[in-house]
Amino acid sequence: MAEKTIKHASFWYVNADGINETALRGDTVDIPGEVDIKRGERLGAFATEDDLAEGSPFAQFVARRNAALAPGVVSLDPAEVEGRISPAGSADPAIQSGMVDPASVPAKAPAKSAQPTRKS
Repeated sequence: MAEKTIKHASFWYVNADGINETALRGDTVDIPGEVDIKRGERLGAFATEDDLAEGSPFAQFVARRNAALAPGVVSLDPAEVEGRISPAGSADPAIQSGMVDPASVPAKAPAKSAQPTRKS
């Protein structure tokens, strides 16, 4: 396992129990999978020693965040989300992106019935 502090807004990985977890910016987590570590390193998702140096903007952010709230690691059991259309629970790409409030997306009109009309 490797202990890493997340620099990006979020980073997902598989924990030692095989559960998908999402860590948020400033969380320090143990990442057991080499694949996840390599992916995070390739993408620059982990804080460097310079980022964590006392007085750095990132270290100040982490200190303020930790003083204000608890770490934000979210665990998802794949069995609980199996069969969902998307992690956001919507087939609408605008909602999936997380950039659009689902309440602001107009509802689609219900589909018309395909039953034939009866002539009398």
